[in-house]
Amino acid sequence: MEKSISVNQKRRGRPASGRDPAVAVRLPEDTIVAIDKWAGQNAATSRSEAIRRLVELALKGKSAGGREMGARRGGATEQSGSAGRMVERALAADPNARQARKG
Repeated sequence: MEKSISVNQKRRGRPASGRDPAVAVRLPEDTIVAIDKWAGQNAATSRSEAIRRLVELALKGKSAGGREMGARRGGATEQSGSAGRMVERALAADPNARQARKG
Protein backbone atom coordinates (compact mmCIF):
# COMPACT_ATOMS: atom_id res chain seq x y z
CA MET A 1 0.00 0.00 0.00
CA GLU A 2 1.32 3.47 -0.88
CA LYS A 3 1.92 5.99 1.84
CA SER A 4 -0.11 9.16 1.56
CA ILE A 5 1.38 12.48 2.59
CA SER A 6 -0.52 14.11 5.38
CA VAL A 7 -1.48 17.75 4.92
CA ASN A 8 -0.12 18.56 8.38
CA GLN A 9 3.17 16.75 7.81
CA LYS A 10 6.29 18.93 7.72
CA ARG A 11 7.85 19.48 4.31
CA ARG A 12 11.55 19.43 3.62
CA GLY A 13 13.50 22.48 2.62
CA ARG A 14 13.43 26.11 3.46
CA PRO A 15 9.99 27.57 4.17
CA ALA A 16 8.58 30.19 1.85
CA SER A 17 9.79 33.65 2.74
CA GLY A 18 6.81 35.61 1.45
CA ARG A 19 9.07 38.11 -0.30
CA ASP A 20 9.64 38.98 -3.91
CA PRO A 21 10.50 36.03 -6.15
CA ALA A 22 14.18 35.16 -6.51
CA VAL A 23 15.79 35.51 -9.93
CA ALA A 24 19.08 33.77 -10.60
CA VAL A 25 21.51 35.12 -13.16
CA ARG A 26 24.97 34.00 -14.28
CA LEU A 27 27.50 36.82 -14.59
CA PRO A 28 31.12 36.83 -15.73
CA GLU A 29 33.69 37.22 -12.95
CA ASP A 30 34.76 40.70 -14.14
CA THR A 31 31.15 41.88 -13.98
CA ILE A 32 30.81 40.58 -10.41
CA VAL A 33 34.02 42.39 -9.45
CA ALA A 34 32.66 45.60 -11.00
CA ILE A 35 29.36 45.21 -9.13
CA ASP A 36 31.20 44.71 -5.85
CA LYS A 37 33.34 47.79 -6.56
CA TRP A 38 30.22 49.85 -7.34
CA ALA A 39 28.55 48.55 -4.16
CA GLY A 40 31.48 49.72 -2.06
CA GLN A 41 31.42 53.18 -3.62
CA ASN A 42 27.65 53.56 -3.28
CA ALA A 43 26.94 52.23 0.23
CA ALA A 44 25.15 49.09 -0.93
CA THR A 45 25.05 46.60 1.94
CA SER A 46 25.12 43.49 -0.26
CA ARG A 47 25.74 42.38 -3.83
CA SER A 48 22.00 41.71 -4.20
CA GLU A 49 21.17 45.26 -3.16
CA ALA A 50 23.78 46.64 -5.56
CA ILE A 51 22.33 44.66 -8.47
CA ARG A 52 18.78 45.78 -7.60
CA ARG A 53 19.86 49.42 -7.42
CA LEU A 54 21.81 49.23 -10.71
CA VAL A 55 18.82 47.68 -12.48
CA GLU A 56 16.46 50.30 -11.02
CA LEU A 57 18.80 53.10 -12.14
CA ALA A 58 19.02 51.64 -15.62
CA LEU A 59 15.26 51.27 -15.92
CA LYS A 60 14.73 54.85 -14.73
CA GLY A 61 17.19 56.08 -17.35
CA LYS A 62 19.83 57.32 -14.91
CA SER A 63 23.54 56.67 -14.80
CA ALA A 64 25.12 54.78 -11.92
CA GLY A 65 25.98 58.18 -10.45
CA GLY A 66 22.29 59.15 -10.41
CA ARG A 67 22.38 61.64 -13.32
CA GLU A 68 19.84 61.63 -16.14
CA MET A 69 21.09 59.91 -19.27
CA GLY A 70 20.23 62.49 -21.93
CA ALA A 71 16.92 63.43 -23.49
CA ARG A 72 14.29 60.84 -24.29
CA ARG A 73 14.23 60.19 -28.00
CA GLY A 74 12.19 57.08 -28.52
CA GLY A 75 9.68 54.66 -27.12
CA ALA A 76 10.04 51.60 -24.95
CA THR A 77 12.36 49.78 -27.37
CA GLU A 78 14.93 52.56 -27.36
CA GLN A 79 14.61 52.99 -23.61
CA SER A 80 15.31 49.31 -22.99
CA GLY A 81 18.32 49.54 -25.31
CA SER A 82 19.66 52.55 -23.44
CA ALA A 83 19.07 50.72 -20.15
CA GLY A 84 21.30 47.90 -21.37
CA ARG A 85 23.98 50.36 -22.44
CA MET A 86 23.72 52.11 -19.10
CA VAL A 87 24.21 48.89 -17.16
CA GLU A 88 27.21 48.11 -19.37
CA ARG A 89 28.71 51.53 -18.52
CA ALA A 90 27.93 51.20 -14.83
CA LEU A 91 29.52 47.77 -14.58
CA ALA A 92 32.63 48.46 -16.66
CA ALA A 93 35.58 48.06 -14.29
CA ASP A 94 38.08 49.18 -16.92
CA PRO A 95 38.17 49.95 -20.67
CA ASN A 96 39.05 46.33 -21.51
CA ALA A 97 36.28 44.77 -19.41
CA ARG A 98 33.61 45.02 -22.09
CA GLN A 99 35.85 43.37 -24.71
CA ALA A 100 36.73 40.63 -22.24
CA ARG A 101 33.02 39.88 -21.63
CA LYS A 102 32.18 39.85 -25.33
CA GLY A 103 35.47 38.19 -26.28
